[in-house]
Amino acid sequence: MKRASSALKALMALLAASAIGTTSWAQPTSFGAATAERDPATIINGKEADIADYPWQVALTIDFPNGVQKVCGGSAVAANWVLTAAHCFFLESGASTSAGSARIGSSEFARGGVRVRFDEAIPHQRYDPSTFANDIALLKVDVDLSDRVIELKSPADQIPRGQILEVSGWGVLSEESQSISPVLMMAWVPIVSTQDCNAADAYNGEIHAGMMCAGYSSGGTDACVGDSGGPLVWRDGARPVLVGVVSWAKGCAALALRRLHPGAALCALDTDNDSQ
Repeated sequence: MKRASSALKALMALLAASAIGTTSWAQPTSFGAATAERDPATIINGKEADIADYPWQVALTIDFPNGVQKVCGGSAVAANWVLTAAHCFFLESGASTSAGSARIGSSEFARGGVRVRFDEAIPHQRYDPSTFANDIALLKVDVDLSDRVIELKSPADQIPRGQILEVSGWGVLSEESQSISPVLMMAWVPIVSTQDCNAADAYNGEIHAGMMCAGYSSGGTDACVGDSGGPLVWRDGARPVLVGVVSWAKGCAALALRRLHPGAALCALDTDNDSQ
């Protein structure tokens, strides 16, 4: 992994000051379903989305030296920078990478828009793979994203309890699926308070500072494998604001499991964020 330049450090500082959260769901190690206890994310029971409504959304293919590939999402946050999840660049074996490709400006994962290679990906220096703390990363692309950049949530933006947010990506459409969605999908999910998410019959204290939760206790709608790193967006009036990044969760929209785990765990950039 490359070290952050002074310009990148400044961008990281800007992100850290923006109270962004990271959405829950861990990453798959291939184009298939995840096997880890904390599962990668995809949009389940959502609907097809048009990239015109989500211009900041980027489709990522992460390439590892051993031939393994991961599918992730990302968001354009600066002219040449995409925000995604740190865990996208690591395997359980400990292998890591900074290489891959990004498709920009297309609703389809495999065609359309502009596809560019990248080899500069920088995870948060305090990313912890055992807890998914600080599960964010920046990657640099050699294309101008200025007209696609989404605004970051600021500390002054107070998201109401239970606010409905949007999550989007190309992840699998069910936990049993071995294939990602060929088209961009989205779903609406409500914020769940950290207190409720950390209850003994839910995540039992696993939601740490810097994380937030969103999802339904009844299950049915969720992100899943392949959605990791993708955006969690609050449309505050006409202004879309990036508040989270898909990170990890236990299960994907399973009714019985969601009764125990009412929200996906979102890894937040703002360590003071308590999801209101």
